[in-house]
Amino acid sequence: MANEAAVWLGVQKDFEGNASTRMHLTQDMVAALLPALRRFVQNGSVALAETLAPTSPTSSKQLHARAIQIGDQVVPEYRNGKRSFSCGSHTAKRWQAAYDAALAVLQQLQARPVI
Repeated sequence: MANEAAVWLGVQKDFEGNASTRMHLTQDMVAALLPALRRFVQNGSVALAETLAPTSPTSSKQLHARAIQIGDQVVPEYRNGKRSFSCGSHTAKRWQAAYDAALAVLQQLQARPVI
C-alpha cells in the first residue's frame, strides 16, 4: 500500500471531537466502489441488493457472519492467519470499518424491502 496511489476517506475527529477512523482506498478499491456510488447519485441508493440482501428473514447471527465475510474480502490480510495485527493497527481499523459498513447496509436491507 505504501507504493500505491491511494486516497483517504474519513475524518480525524467527529462532530463531538472524538477521534475517528480514516482509511486508505487504492485505485482498485475506488474502481470497485464507483458503480455503487453512481447508483447513489442517480437514485439515492447504492442498490447492493443483488449481492448483499438476504433472500428471506435473516437472524442477527447470520447478518454478523455475512458482515465478517465482507470484512475478510475487503481486508483479507487481517484474519488470514499469516500475520498477527494488534487491535489498534491500521489493518484492524480498516477491517472494522469494512465490517461496520457491511453490517449497516445488511441491517438496512433487512429492515425494508429492496425494490
